[in-house]
Amino acid sequence: AAVGPSQPPTLGYAHRADYGKFGSGQPPIPLQIRPVYWYSIPMELFQPANMAVMGFVFVIHLVIQAFSLLTLMGAWPLALVAFWFCLVLMAHYVIVIDETGPERRDEMPGILRNVSLGEDFFGPLWALLTAVALCLGPAAALSRAADWGNFADGPTLVATLVVAAVGFFFFPATLLTAATSGSILNLAPHRIFGVILAAPGKYVLTLPLLAVALVAYLFGLSALSYATAEIIGFNTGTARLAWLAVGLGYLALMAGIYGLHWFGWLLGKIYQEHHDEFGWVLQRHISTRTDPTKILERQRAGQILAEREEQARSASRHVRQRLGHETGPAARLR
Repeated sequence: AAVGPSQPPTLGYAHRADYGKFGSGQPPIPLQIRPVYWYSIPMELFQPANMAVMGFVFVIHLVIQAFSLLTLMGAWPLALVAFWFCLVLMAHYVIVIDETGPERRDEMPGILRNVSLGEDFFGPLWALLTAVALCLGPAAALSRAADWGNFADGPTLVATLVVAAVGFFFFPATLLTAATSGSILNLAPHRIFGVILAAPGKYVLTLPLLAVALVAYLFGLSALSYATAEIIGFNTGTARLAWLAVGLGYLALMAGIYGLHWFGWLLGKIYQEHHDEFGWVLQRHISTRTDPTKILERQRAGQILAEREEQARSASRHVRQRLGHETGPAARLR
């Protein structure tokens, strides 16, 4: 028999209806079918990708500790490298807010994300320092005028603590605004209030979360600093106390890293779910063009939106069908 020309190798793709026919199981679940809710963030942080990011942050802290040790031993230029790593970590925590907020990615970003000095380093640092200056600057100025060793200066001390508490209350909203709004105009007090009032319940949750995370973070850093100084011989404590500081320091540091990522992701979720209620300015532009090109652009945008909505409805129907199949009589018999 004559043999025809050889055909190039091909790869056949199974149709959705063929999965059950060929006994290869259920059709694959479409991507983005399992949403992340604000209350499920603590468990989502234990996903492998998110754990890898937090683990890398912990490794950077180990590098900073090693550089600090070498700096105390006389390698002073390494202090600049350690300081740069500290700035990178500060920027990373702000990037978490942007990645899970405006970018709408329910996953932890890598360190320095896209390695853009403007968007992934200087921009997040500016947002963080702006929020700290606006919220904690007045308390810092009052603290300089207060005599902390003189109880007769009680009114100034009380005023300092009250201003610090008020600044701490507004800090999450100010940080979210500075990091994601794109305009300094949105840092006006009434717009900061708009962020808080858009989701008051979730916002209140960010306050104890931030407080606990910061306390654990600072305790871990302090304990590790003590242990580092003990290794050099600057302290006169016992070896047992140094090992205790190392153990507790690492545990507290890991808890602080986890808490700060949780805090940033929660702020990002608030942005995702309530951005339209913030009352920010310069967030979108509605074009009034009527030329044919703009009309075609609007038609195409409407078509794309309709296709995405149909895909979402189809995916939702498929999940309901799959869940119904898994909870049917056969599943109960199993």
